[in-house]
Amino acid sequence: MIKHILKPLTISITRLAFEFLEEVSKDPELFREYQRLQDVRVRRIMAIADRKAREAYWFEEAYAKAKSEGRAPAPTSLAKVLKKYSVGVDRIAELTKLPKEEILAL
Repeated sequence: MIKHILKPLTISITRLAFEFLEEVSKDPELFREYQRLQDVRVRRIMAIADRKAREAYWFEEAYAKAKSEGRAPAPTSLAKVLKKYSVGVDRIAELTKLPKEEILAL
């Protein structure tokens, strides 16, 4: 049932996108602006991915060092610190292996 609804919707959205690009490509100035906006969007996505990669590297290095020195923190105390530094709940759950509900309750 859902497929019958979504398929025509997907086709119409795709058709609209092609029509939009066709119109934009007729005007060089408008097309340059479209490309500039796409570049900005791609750079934002890449910046987010880079930040997440650096967070993961920092965490993994620090945790491995603490663990090798026998002073690794408990997952709950680690989750509290990560939450304090505005790391997302999904990311904290991934790093500490704690359930999201427990992290939210901290």
